[in-house]
Amino acid sequence: MRARNILWLLALMCALSLVLACSEDSEDGDEDCWTDPNTGFTWQIQPADGLMTWQQAVEYCDQLELGGHEDWMLANIDELRSIIRGCPETETLGECGMVDGCLECWTDVCEACEENYQGVMDNCRFPSNLLGGCEEMYWSSSEHENDSDVAAWADFFGASLGSTDKTFEFQARCVRH
Repeated sequence: MRARNILWLLALMCALSLVLACSEDSEDGDEDCWTDPNTGFTWQIQPADGLMTWQQAVEYCDQLELGGHEDWMLANIDELRSIIRGCPETETLGECGMVDGCLECWTDVCEACEENYQGVMDNCRFPSNLLGGCEEMYWSSSEHENDSDVAAWADFFGASLGSTDKTFEFQARCVRH
């Protein structure tokens, strides 16, 4: 009986930790982060202010303190793909072969979904729980396996994926597991 109570208490604590993962409110009363029920990943709701190079994006996420947590990181390309909505080709397990560890696997199918998709706000192809411009590209932590000067990015307006020189300036959104 005692072991069952302990297991029940542990299960309750785990469930509460998911609900309360980012329950601290920001100054404007909105929550700071959102946990994706599909993956369990916790996302920064409002992306970083302004554009930055890849190195700046990595450092920004490494130093982020948000929702009572300090274990944030720049999302890799697989994690970014998990929040693409309305483009089966570039969503997780979609036809686009570009994944963390294989940026060379990019093909034309990774370019974008052109058509409007119902259920996507203003053709912005990330969950409505997340704020920020979808017209900007977002850096990923995924580096090109044969060129250390290149990293992957995701564009949430067209749901396209690609890679480019790390000196370009894109948006950053941090994640934690």
